[in-house]
Order: sequence, then structure tokens, then C-alpha cells
Amino acid sequence: MEPSAVETGHEATATKALRIIEQYGLNYERTGSWDGFETFLPVVVGQVTRGEPIKMLLPGFPFKSPNSRDKVLGNLPDLGEELALKHLNGLCENIKAVYEHGAEVHITSDGLVYNGEIDREFFKNND
Repeated sequence: MEPSAVETGHEATATKALRIIEQYGLNYERTGSWDGFETFLPVVVGQVTRGEPIKMLLPGFPFKSPNSRDKVLGNLPDLGEELALKHLNGLCENIKAVYEHGAEVHITSDGLVYNGEIDREFFKNND
């Protein structure tokens, strides 16, 4: 059975979005490709077919430690965090240029593992 023009259009849109994501990869300049492309294509085609934003998850984002006694000077984002978030926003804006519903980056942190004293208190109180 031949795919319909709509299905073909959804795959073309998903491909454009994934090509943008591909360019943000660390190895893209060296290899010109992304190993995850084929894996994520069906997922993104599904999101495009349903008219949803393309959803991405970034685990382990280096959020600022709340430990201002030993580790950080304050609770506001530093320049590195600001630039990283602007870079992610640029990724979403570039996808929106080719797909009307755009993209969302959901960020999660593994901070409970790395925030030192706060973590010890958390685990001590939640054994």
C-alpha cells in the first residue's frame, strides 16, 4: 500500500526537524551524520502526525547547586547556564521554522546525586 501524500509530508517534516537536531550533535562536523536518526524518525513522525510539538528530554543538565556555602556564589544562573539555555532555545526556534508546532526541551537534573551535603541529608532522612 502506497503512503498517502499526508503521510509522506509528515515524514518529510519529521526528517527536516531531525536534520536540525542532528546538526547540534557533537560528532556532526566530523561525521556528517547522527546514529540516532533512524531510531527517532518513527517517534517524531508520530508527533508530527498528531500535530504535537517535538518533545526532547535532556537528562543531567548541570543546574546550579543550591549549596552557596561551598560551591556557588549565588542562586542566579551563571553565564554558562544562560548560554546553554539560549542554545537549546535556538534549537527549538530552528525546528519551529520548519514545523509549525515547534519543539519542547524538557530538562531533568540528577542533582540529588551531586549536591553533596543536601544529598546526604535527603538520603539520611529518606532511608
